[in-house]
Amino acid sequence: MQAKSRYYESTELSADSVESHPCLPYVFAVSTYQVDQDPAQSTEASPEYSRRGRCKLHRVTPGEAAACTTLDAIEGEAILDAKWTLANSACGEHGYGMLGIADATGYLSLYQLGENLAFTKKAAWRMNDEKALCLSLDWSDRTKMGASDASVIVSQSNGTLATVPSLHRAEPHGIETWHAHDYEAWIAAWDCWSGANVAWSGGDDLALKGWDLRTPIHDGTREPTFTCKKGFDGGVTSIQSHATRQHYWAVGSYDETIRIFDARNPRRPVADAPVGGGIWRAKWHPTNENALLLGCMHGGVRIVEWSPDAPIEVVCEFDQHESIAYGCDWERGAFRGADMPGASYVYSCSFYDAALHVWAWA
Repeated sequence: MQAKSRYYESTELSADSVESHPCLPYVFAVSTYQVDQDPAQSTEASPEYSRRGRCKLHRVTPGEAAACTTLDAIEGEAILDAKWTLANSACGEHGYGMLGIADATGYLSLYQLGENLAFTKKAAWRMNDEKALCLSLDWSDRTKMGASDASVIVSQSNGTLATVPSLHRAEPHGIETWHAHDYEAWIAAWDCWSGANVAWSGGDDLALKGWDLRTPIHDGTREPTFTCKKGFDGGVTSIQSHATRQHYWAVGSYDETIRIFDARNPRRPVADAPVGGGIWRAKWHPTNENALLLGCMHGGVRIVEWSPDAPIEVVCEFDQHESIAYGCDWERGAFRGADMPGASYVYSCSFYDAALHVWAWA
């Protein structure tokens, strides 16, 4: 199936992240990472540049020709990743959760979404002292609506991972940091079945690693529970634990192959398939346990289906992005397109063409 865009908008700045709100229908956040060079020094070998970003909160009116309204916007540092948490400690008395934003200056900023669907900045946590970029983040309550609290894990450009065990404090109390990868740690994600005890990470060193946070850190290092380098021909860039099939993980790489791993034997994948582009993001469908959404960079956006008794199959392609397709997410608040029974809405964005698209998979 070839999907067609139902709505297009210029994001103005280079777009790299899309995150659907977990419970508000048709509400999602799009984040950007813009590099501005100094024109006066454009002839130098290493011209001066600055980085900036924006996060915009949108609401879609679904339909064959969808409409989109901007609810709020945050201006600030260049953004690498953003994720929602609905933990009670994040919601406040009458809020709709909190958006964590990982930026290029090494900060994780926390923005609470109020009843008026506007952001309020609650904290800015410095995650490293080395001017390293925060590359990705994940909250431990992704599948636990209304959890009392949430832990966060952040991957960083200096190869480290950092965790904060609680949202209850304005400062990152109890932060743990350890060296995980020899180059950029592109991605880190919680095992959503582990209660914030187990996480996986991937890096530009072509390594997929598992971590048990109950093990101690010595001299800035922690022993991984496993390391898998076999078969990767590019950096490991995307990871997500399956919310309804315990033990299964989706793992994407620059090598254009999606892999499914079983945590009970993580040394090699149980399934793999080429998808025609490096996989920056991989996200399981909120209700269809076989469907997996992939941001395939130069290959556009793909949807694949997989089950333990069937191979991976590409079932939908979206090719209207004219540049690197980084960010993508399923509609999560409504799950289904009201005008198309059985359809799922998808939000996706691309980088150099600064494009946002809304489309549907029927």
